[in-house]
Amino acid sequence: MSTIFIASQNVQLTDRLTALLLEAGHEVLGVSASGNETIRRCRQLVPDLVVLSQRLQDMSGLATAEILQDVSQIIVLLDRAGMESAPKSTGSVYLEMPISPELLLHTITVLSQVQTKVHRLSNRILSLESMLKESKTILRAKEKLMAMYQTDENEAHAFLRKVAMNNHVKLAEAAQIVLDQLQE
Repeated sequence: MSTIFIASQNVQLTDRLTALLLEAGHEVLGVSASGNETIRRCRQLVPDLVVLSQRLQDMSGLATAEILQDVSQIIVLLDRAGMESAPKSTGSVYLEMPISPELLLHTITVLSQVQTKVHRLSNRILSLESMLKESKTILRAKEKLMAMYQTDENEAHAFLRKVAMNNHVKLAEAAQIVLDQLQE
């Protein structure tokens, strides 16, 4: 389940949200009535989700959300006027108060699923970037070998494979070894 931080100056709302989230199996990392304290603690704790009410002691929930948008996913609970004036192009989710427990829990579930997919895609991108970097290193090494020794690509590749086997390393590492030696 998700780790969640709650910020509201309304103690009753904070207590209800805490009870609801704990009952649903989420971990509440903390609560605060202050926007500045929420920002400081969320930067330390890095919760999966921050639930903010519209009004906090020292700043608005919207201002707090804007600052925390790169730290966690954000749900801001707003009244009707707040919904109408809320910025439309942020990564935050706005829910109109009063909110049903079912809608809040469903929103948290959807955000959690989206976060999981984004994390998976980020890992895939990192993997693909690594593979591309390795391929470029191998290609550069083959091109240098072909130019220096007037050989074809198959012979250059066979040479890299031999270097990899002799050094017990991956082909990309062997290519880097060859490139380093050719530069000396």
